[in-house]
Amino acid sequence: DAKIRIARAAAQFAKPGHTIALDTGSTTLEITRFLAEMADLRIITNNTRAASLLAETPHPVYLPGGRVRGRELSIYGSSAASFVASYHYDILFLGLSGVSEAGLFDYSPEDSEIKRAFIQRSDLVVALCDARKFNRQAMVRIAALNEIHVLVVEKSPPANLQTEIESAGVQVMGAPGAAGPATSRVFPSLILRMGEETVLEVKRF
Repeated sequence: DAKIRIARAAAQFAKPGHTIALDTGSTTLEITRFLAEMADLRIITNNTRAASLLAETPHPVYLPGGRVRGRELSIYGSSAASFVASYHYDILFLGLSGVSEAGLFDYSPEDSEIKRAFIQRSDLVVALCDARKFNRQAMVRIAALNEIHVLVVEKSPPANLQTEIESAGVQVMGAPGAAGPATSRVFPSLILRMGEETVLEVKRF
């Protein structure tokens, strides 16, 4: 499954001692199974489904107060946004409804407010995007392309989108088993650093 492959690849960015921001969404939910196997993480999330799974691990898990949104079971509202903005995060795992040359998009205005607060407070923003979301725009623009650092995908983006992503300085990371004719160009060796620490080095597939 594409979402599981993306989640497994993205989870490699998490290291012991990190404070993790975990956004809402089906792909970010898949990350919980990989974070659960790691040691010494602190996790802040507005994703109640993820929190309930992670609550059974040794990791401290923090939820904001606020209103719970329907089927997604995410927490939103001004108090939730203030809570999220009061922390500093080593890494944000960000869910999307779409990505285009115009930026990153989501369907929910309520969730988008929390996503923006997470982005502003995170050292490394790792966005998760399966191929169905390429060149798609939803109701709310979350951020510009250059506000994220890594886009984790299971298939190479279309040429027009790839050009804009590269121009924005975003690293594209292919999940193992990624497909696409431009694999060697799209998924080069990747070395990301936070301060003096190398957080991940991924060799060419």
